[in-house]
Amino acid sequence: MAIPFLQHLDLKSSAELRNALLHKTTSGAASDVEAGIIFDTGSSTVKYYNGSAWISLTANTDNYVDGASLSGTDLILTRTGSLSDLTIDLSSLDELVNDATITITAGTGLVTGGNFTTNQGTNETITIDHADVTRTDTTSTDAPAYGGTFDAVTGVTTNAQGHVTAIDVSTVTIPASDNTDINVNTTNLKARLAELTGDVTITGDTIIIPGDLQVTGTTTTNNVETVSTSNGVIFEGNAADDNEVTLLAQTVTADRTIVLPDASGTVALTGDIQGGYATTISDSVSGATLDHGLGEDVIVQLFDTITKETVYADVVRNGDNLDITFASTPTNDIRVLVQKIG
Repeated sequence: MAIPFLQHLDLKSSAELRNALLHKTTSGAASDVEAGIIFDTGSSTVKYYNGSAWISLTANTDNYVDGASLSGTDLILTRTGSLSDLTIDLSSLDELVNDATITITAGTGLVTGGNFTTNQGTNETITIDHADVTRTDTTSTDAPAYGGTFDAVTGVTTNAQGHVTAIDVSTVTIPASDNTDINVNTTNLKARLAELTGDVTITGDTIIIPGDLQVTGTTTTNNVETVSTSNGVIFEGNAADDNEVTLLAQTVTADRTIVLPDASGTVALTGDIQGGYATTISDSVSGATLDHGLGEDVIVQLFDTITKETVYADVVRNGDNLDITFASTPTNDIRVLVQKIG
């Protein structure tokens, strides 16, 4: 009794199937399954099923067509083997190919036409030339101002052969000037700025002005500081209100330079300060070195930030530095105020 296999047997292209026998039966008794193969015991031939019939695999080594020739209207097929040659009468068939003349007629875009005959003895070349056409190149001279119009090509349509079949032209209107945008590449920026009547907003990461910038009137940056027409700088603070810090230049006869100290901390401004410096020394330290940048001619005052009492400590002036040492470590932060003399 045969053992049924319900899954494919894959030999992985490496194992051989040795001493195997095909199923011995007749094509009439075999199962008609496409790709089935048997040894037909009735005809002693190997057969396979192609989906509709059993086909014999018997090799034909004796009879095959080895040549063909024409004799009048007859087509003669010669064979090798025991079968006789075949003769096919072609006289009743219609001619599929005959000599004919193809004429190319000149038209728009082509030069004078010509003709040639098929089945010629030598190769012929067909040349199609596009004729020259009259073309006039133009350049727009429109120079509309704000609110003006000009014509512009907005679309080109072509057919499958690449020929232009339509050109769409639209009228473009330039918006009226709103006095907000400035083209800094203009040859006369001064004249453009003079046209402004409203606010100007400049956006960008970096703005570089190679020469001097002179501002008349008042400029404000992010509502923080204002340069006024009275030669002063007003620091508004975080909110626009009536409380500001003003740096105002008095009447001077020469240039003056104010060097701001390079120090950390917060300077509390309680009034007008000329050449002042303030910082806070944290508690639990025995002293600190402060770089105030005001030189040695300074007045130094210390007070407790909690009790507001004046604190005395050992103070050594050393150029732009102060060395402050406490006899005992303070328990509260100490505020230090430095005032330049003269």
